[in-house]
Amino acid sequence: MVDIEECGGKMERLKDEIMINIEELNNKIFPLADRRELLCKYAPPCPQCGEYKQIQLLVWDETPAIWRCRYCYKKYTFEPQGV
Repeated sequence: MVDIEECGGKMERLKDEIMINIEELNNKIFPLADRRELLCKYAPPCPQCGEYKQIQLLVWDETPAIWRCRYCYKKYTFEPQGV
């Protein structure tokens, strides 16, 4: 026979463990999302062709960020100063 109290206790511990994991995940995701948003705000034009509407942010979790131009396919790094 299944003990209801024992199952309830296990469920509570599991719920607490999941909530801790969600908090840890949020502490990692939100700063990365904020960084991506900030980098996109200061997106540089392509150093090769000068295009500024077709710039793609490839890697934003490293410093400096890695960008690519969709027009001429040039990859380059750029990190805004003082940001």
